[in-house]
Amino acid sequence: MALTPEQSLEVQTAMSKLRSMGCAVCVFMPEDVESGAESKDGEIAPEAAAQWLIEHRRWIEDGMSTFGNRYIDDNLGIPSS
Repeated sequence: MALTPEQSLEVQTAMSKLRSMGCAVCVFMPEDVESGAESKDGEIAPEAAAQWLIEHRRWIEDGMSTFGNRYIDDNLGIPSS
């Protein structure tokens, strides 16, 4: 199911709290899937977007984690020993 306005606000609040603790945050919501469909001149219902995200989130999470860790390693500025 798509997020309600209250749930979206809760996500935004949680992201702000995590950032204030020094964390880097990347969250994808069903709205991102809807926007992706629109950018391809398509359409997807909010519930279908939420279901798509449920089915694909592990791949997205793995990819973002891999990219983030690689970025940290490449840009930390500490020489390898």
